[in-house]
Amino acid sequence: MKKTKLLVMLVLALSCIFTAISFADVIIPEDINKSAKAQTSELTIDCGKNGYYTLNNEPKNNGITSYTFTGEEREYIDVTIWANAGYRGSVTIKGQKPDERNTIVVDHIPEEGIEEPNWNDHMVFYTLKQDTTITVTFTKEVTEEETPTVKTHRITTICNTSGEIYPEGSGDVNEGESVTIEFAAHEGYKLGEILLDGKSVSATKLTNNEGTEGYYTLSKVKADHEITIVFIESDSQTTPVVTPTPKPEATYEASEWAIPEMEKADEANLIPSELRSSNLTKNVSRTEFAKICVSLYDAKANEELKAKNQDLDETNPFTDVDDADVTRAFRLGITQGVGDNKFDPNSNITREQMATMLYRLAGTLEIELTKTEENSFTDSGEVSDWAADSVNAMSGAGIIKGMGDGTFAPKGTATREQAIAIANRLNDK
Repeated sequence: MKKTKLLVMLVLALSCIFTAISFADVIIPEDINKSAKAQTSELTIDCGKNGYYTLNNEPKNNGITSYTFTGEEREYIDVTIWANAGYRGSVTIKGQKPDERNTIVVDHIPEEGIEEPNWNDHMVFYTLKQDTTITVTFTKEVTEEETPTVKTHRITTICNTSGEIYPEGSGDVNEGESVTIEFAAHEGYKLGEILLDGKSVSATKLTNNEGTEGYYTLSKVKADHEITIVFIESDSQTTPVVTPTPKPEATYEASEWAIPEMEKADEANLIPSELRSSNLTKNVSRTEFAKICVSLYDAKANEELKAKNQDLDETNPFTDVDDADVTRAFRLGITQGVGDNKFDPNSNITREQMATMLYRLAGTLEIELTKTEENSFTDSGEVSDWAADSVNAMSGAGIIKGMGDGTFAPKGTATREQAIAIANRLNDK
């Protein structure tokens, strides 16, 4: 009897265990599925101007927008990018690549008045499994009817009656190109001098020992120029006096306060030809200030100094700029660049850099300036060590003044007209 009861109890216990296991097989996976966290993915579209995009056939949009997709929303995401008429797009995708993609380019030009896009890019993601960014850049198409304009400059070449030059007269040269003028003196004459915009130049190549023939090359033209070839008698030991033709009228833009200063500077030939037709209220770059310094040197240096510095090495010391005036500024000791054989030509020059270049120019011109050990500027501690002597000298001489609030602002910038006004002050010394 006892064995029978034990057997029944064992059967009941095993039955309960199998029932629990069966129930767990049905219930547990369902509970886990219900508690699972839905996955999300983010799609960012950065679409610049001159185009737009549509997402899942929603209204068109542009700019930068991010979309978050959760669970089933991540499936079959349709993106189409359109370029406005006359533009084409360039697409960069970071993250997941689309499962389908088709780019269409329309080669014909839309009819006038019809805003038909010339380019679109259609892509589909079956399931967006990771964060993805689509960046679009649009560029304007250039058609046969719309070719890029090339800026030109007028070059005028003249000579006296004692020789011949080629080419002679006036002609246009594309910006950045070079022009070479060949010359030959008549019998009994030789080359006396070559003038570029009224200033003597030394970069002349003679093709014989008598100095009767040769050529002069103006490299990388960036402005209008006048080149004058002067011939003198073969037995002449003096440099001829040349009266250059009047320079073109200046067409610069300047602030009202600066107009008298600019007129004074232009009369003294302190304004480089590149700036005589520019907006002088804009910031002055390092290259432009180097040109102003070279113009100041040419205007103020006496004949002895010019003779001393006539045969300077014309090799360009910098790797990031190729400009004859910048090279001259280096050879004259006005600038040393920013290090590592670089000049940083397009950056705005700082006030302490201006002071340093002018201080060196004053030394080249042998102008004596009263040195002051200290200045009274409240921000003198912000002046770089290498510029301290220059700032003290320039401010002490009244060439570069403070900002009116007791500061010098050594890392601040200056406008072109301010730089030219400062050049006026040094020219007056």
